[in-house]
Amino acid sequence: HNGNNQGDSLIVKATTDGGATYTILGRLCAAAATAGWKLYEYPLDKFSNAQCLCIVMETVAGDAEQQIDRILISGRNDISIQLLLPDLDKLSACSLQNLPVRVVVKNLIPSEAAVSCYLSVNVSGASNQLFGRLCQEFLPGNASDTLLVTDSLDLSAEGVHKFEAVLHTIDDDPANDTARGTISINQDIALATVSGIDSSTLYSGDDQLQIKATVTNKGTVPVDRVVLRMYANGQALLADTLHTHIKAGAQWNKVPYPLLITPAANLSYIMEDETFNLINNMEFLNDRYASLQTSWDLNGKIFNRIPLLKKLKWREFIGVNVLWGKLTDKNNPFLTQNQNSDILMDFPAYYNADGTYRIGEDGNPIYRSYVMDPKRPYVEAIVGIHNIFKLVHVEYVRRLNYLDLPTSTKWGIRFMFRVTF
Repeated sequence: HNGNNQGDSLIVKATTDGGATYTILGRLCAAAATAGWKLYEYPLDKFSNAQCLCIVMETVAGDAEQQIDRILISGRNDISIQLLLPDLDKLSACSLQNLPVRVVVKNLIPSEAAVSCYLSVNVSGASNQLFGRLCQEFLPGNASDTLLVTDSLDLSAEGVHKFEAVLHTIDDDPANDTARGTISINQDIALATVSGIDSSTLYSGDDQLQIKATVTNKGTVPVDRVVLRMYANGQALLADTLHTHIKAGAQWNKVPYPLLITPAANLSYIMEDETFNLINNMEFLNDRYASLQTSWDLNGKIFNRIPLLKKLKWREFIGVNVLWGKLTDKNNPFLTQNQNSDILMDFPAYYNADGTYRIGEDGNPIYRSYVMDPKRPYVEAIVGIHNIFKLVHVEYVRRLNYLDLPTSTKWGIRFMFRVTF
């Protein structure tokens, strides 16, 4: 107070019921105070069991506005945080920079809580980085919000990166406001930058999309298998969506068949993403493979022209799964030069009760696993209806080739319960 305006006063009140009743904590009158800044403290122990506490300052001013320098309410334990780090399974060695770090801020009490503080994330170990942001919002009871702290995290340095996220409350009490995590980066395998992808080649019918990648072993430990994955999700036409998954892999060494590459087979009647619906378990064994799984959710492009289906909001769906595979000579147990190999094993087959091979019409044993023709990839087509009762997805799957195999299934029906928005 500046010593003037002796009529000024300030009443500090607290309420736990939204303003229905108040408890007066103190009265400050300019007439009873000397000029200058003064510190006044009011204990809040009596409100320790309250779910919500609101502090109100009621002022009576004379000729000028009153000024309050700082208000501190300490000891909060109603907010907690969780640190979200990048998913290394979805990263390649060429995408370890400009990564996001997010923190989940949660209200631990049933009623609304105000979050006004500073979030910081400190990275130590293999690299030293510090990020921060202000956090100012209201969270409903028991609700949470995910906040982006930075999108420039750099994990290109090899080693262990240690993370510590801190929610800086007034009293810096670490009971709920500190979260930690680590990420280990092993760069023995380096993937060179993938080239040939840009907006013009992706959507132009005249241009050819070329994807080139070089894999190099930079360490001293031999690498048996490398798998490359690419996922694309884009708008095909207007509101419909096109999803594409591309994978490729190789087994470098001479190994028995259990260590060869087997397709991701779905043996159930429940749909599962990134699997083949009509391939049996271990039906094809390869040491080189590439797969393409693409689906087009038309989002009512056809059904919306039919009044009843439009009202039901059913959604049409088409897709195709393609598998290319090759088994090199060194891993093919059927070749003459491999008959006496002490590493390779015969492929799984059907046996009679006496332990002998079950013989087919061509006079050869009936095997459960086969060698793919590198010039003839496996293909299956999918037609489905989604959003039935806003919950059920039904798909019809048709196998288009390798139908001469005794273990092949020509068609199948798959179901799924999934809510889409």
